[in-house]
Amino acid sequence: MKQLIYVMIITICFYKTSYSQNPVLIKDIAPSTGPSSNPNNFAIVNNKLVFAANLYSGGSSVNRELMVSDGTSAGTQLLKDIMPGNNSSEPSAMITINNKTYFIISDNSSGILVLKPWVTDGTALGTYPLLKHPTARIDNNPGLYNPKHIFIAYQGLVYFSGYDTIPPYNNVIYQTDGTQQGTKIAIRLPNNNSLVPNNLTSPIAFLDKLFFCGGPNANGSNLYKYDTVLKAPVLIKNNVSMYEFRGHAIYNNKLYFSGSSPINFLNSTEPWVTDGTDSGTYEIQNLNANSGWGSEPIGFNVMNGKLYFFAYPILSPQFTTYLYAIDSTQADTIITPIKKISNSAVIYKDQDILKSNNLLYFMGNDSINGNELWVSDGTTLGTKSIDIISGSGSSTPYGFTEYCNEVYFTGVSNTGPYILYKSNGTLSGTSKVPGLVSNPNTPGIAIDRDKIVFNNKLFFGGQFDTNIGVELYAYDAQCNPVNIPKITSLLYELKIFPNPSDGLIYIHKKNRTMVNISIFDINGKEVLKHRFDEEKTSLDLSKQGKGFYYLKIQANNELQVMKLTLQ
Repeated sequence: MKQLIYVMIITICFYKTSYSQNPVLIKDIAPSTGPSSNPNNFAIVNNKLVFAANLYSGGSSVNRELMVSDGTSAGTQLLKDIMPGNNSSEPSAMITINNKTYFIISDNSSGILVLKPWVTDGTALGTYPLLKHPTARIDNNPGLYNPKHIFIAYQGLVYFSGYDTIPPYNNVIYQTDGTQQGTKIAIRLPNNNSLVPNNLTSPIAFLDKLFFCGGPNANGSNLYKYDTVLKAPVLIKNNVSMYEFRGHAIYNNKLYFSGSSPINFLNSTEPWVTDGTDSGTYEIQNLNANSGWGSEPIGFNVMNGKLYFFAYPILSPQFTTYLYAIDSTQADTIITPIKKISNSAVIYKDQDILKSNNLLYFMGNDSINGNELWVSDGTTLGTKSIDIISGSGSSTPYGFTEYCNEVYFTGVSNTGPYILYKSNGTLSGTSKVPGLVSNPNTPGIAIDRDKIVFNNKLFFGGQFDTNIGVELYAYDAQCNPVNIPKITSLLYELKIFPNPSDGLIYIHKKNRTMVNISIFDINGKEVLKHRFDEEKTSLDLSKQGKGFYYLKIQANNELQVMKLTLQ
């Protein structure tokens, strides 16, 4: 019997890349010397880019409102003046779900600042508030670190936490289909205390249910779950607080989160887990029992079959930041320290930790090289600093965005101001984006935290011209997929290792099939060709620079492409 043995490598897109272009000004939205429109909070809806930007009237009066762009200057304009006059709606926390972008506006028309949920489909007519009642609003502190986790998609609808419209104005959870008529309160918790309103966290979708914490503020919090069949909250466990704004992750059919319990020492924040049952909901480990704040875990990410997060353990000095891992192949409730990444606490926001190409990108400080870019493949040796500014200087990287198979981020230049960088996870593959204009008063440029990929370009707020402020720019890395046919199987088993490699790679297969291998760098240049039919061979790439390469493998009129990292 003829046996078919399938290839054991992963198909990915092969990119041909050029970095000859400079960032291009899309539009000077606030056209005058000095003021900046500071565009940020980007989202894409119905092939349009929506964002917040400053408009100016009378030279200095700021009116920060909702903008829309098709990627051209003429097509970049005010979408809706939500708070007319000199007031600003300050749109934020934008996220697109089911062809609509949900966001928050600031309303101080009554003299008291309240935050309200709005929605847009990219048109002025399709931009409106979700809640019609004048007192209806969302939590005024809706997600400190993960603002885009406010609106949660669940079974075709969107859920968010807000306030009831009747005293004592308890926290409730709303559901919406994106229309005012389809927006209503879905979850209320009973409250016998008329003086102390309930507090509910933003929900998390898990196990085909919504998980959230709530209860009277004076009495702590309990963990609940809700589904659309019962249409009622079901208590999972008493005395549990879930800080969903610090991030969470679903791993091995369990929900991991940053939580606390008032029955623990000083209600400190530690890593928790739940499987949806009382007995399966508990604090995994008290990593910092000597601190009233706890270890404050944050930045949960699943990568390479493991769960990773950052925390401040009980080590000296106080609030030393470590990267931790949980491995379900060993025990998914055993926490293993990977490496210390800072001698001080590092406060990460949503865009300050990015998983890309099986690497974590984040900021760390080893007390030698300052606040610098760090990458980790999840191992101790593979967790290291990329010293962009040598010595004790700091590049202070943040605002990571994946684009053209690399990671773009904001960081300080060696002359001081924040500029735009890109990296492939290696020191040699980390550089400034070209086209930087030096300002004689403030050398370099200003780059905002927020970035988004739209129409195959990277859009962001930046300052490349000394005559204008921080305005809307786009950078085209000109990366386009080479047309390579997809395949479902090969008639041989092929293993290529190690990957990442220091230059020497080995290739093993189980038959005498003739194989042709071509290796390309990230610019699409072929750097090596090899043809073999033996069962074992090796390739020496030690003379090539560090970074990403692509292996095009052909055999029996079939073709496969894989990525290789040299470090």
